[in-house]
Amino acid sequence: MDDSHAAPALAVVSDIQARLLRLKHDGAGPLPGIGWVTWATLVGLVDLVLSALWRSRARHPRERLFRRIVIDNGLDPEQRLQIDWPSNYGTLLVLAWLFAEWPGRMTEAMELVRAPSLPELVGFVGKVGGAPDGQLVKLLAGSVPDRPPIEVEWRRWLDSLPETADMLRERSWREFRQGASERLRALADLRAGMDVATVARRSKLRTTTVERWLETGMEYGLDALISEQMHLSVLDPDQRAVISDWLESVSRFSKGPNAWCAEHAQHEIAIRFGILLTPSAAHSLYRRSLPPR
Repeated sequence: MDDSHAAPALAVVSDIQARLLRLKHDGAGPLPGIGWVTWATLVGLVDLVLSALWRSRARHPRERLFRRIVIDNGLDPEQRLQIDWPSNYGTLLVLAWLFAEWPGRMTEAMELVRAPSLPELVGFVGKVGGAPDGQLVKLLAGSVPDRPPIEVEWRRWLDSLPETADMLRERSWREFRQGASERLRALADLRAGMDVATVARRSKLRTTTVERWLETGMEYGLDALISEQMHLSVLDPDQRAVISDWLESVSRFSKGPNAWCAEHAQHEIAIRFGILLTPSAAHSLYRRSLPPR
């Protein structure tokens, strides 16, 4: 990969790294935005931020946070794709952005990634490193917004759809593409008030499949779920080459929390090229773009 695809060098990263190394050495010290903090409290805070950021359900929402961070650092939104966010560099960049306008940006970040509620996050810190100290709890209480359960957010999205359950069901009857009609029927049942588990059971689907449809719909809209999806055979050589070249330029890896799932690559391609591939076609192009092992 050439230098044009390298992660951008930012002074804020080296600055926060130096501050954290000094804090670790001294055991406690001042941090911009936060004030005096112990090293133990900071470690707990970082664990909490990373746990919220890398949850599987934050796979799509966290891209909004990354986009916001690079824009606030004077970069092009697309440059978020050149950063290996789970690396030390990526983590330091997230922390530098958070601390620059604490606690407002912590609140914004947790809202963008649809983080769990404060009790859940505090509970996670307790499981990882023992009971959180009083300073950490105090920091979180003023910066982590209360969040309703994910089921409530799904319901809000479903209720916001312009089409009623009957309209979605009628639309499914007119839809001859199997995948689209299946999604429309499931959405009609959900829109009518049925819970995810019941819809999955009635449709002979996995619960996680229905949940993934809801997450995709919330992030990309209803059309992303039911638009016609193209197979690789429909693409001409130039289209394949352009999309593959773009995927190759993206700093995403084949494993770990930074890896794109097929649906993620599918919708990122749709945003840029106006072509909605099938998940398998997107996955195939993505796999081809990975460097040989």
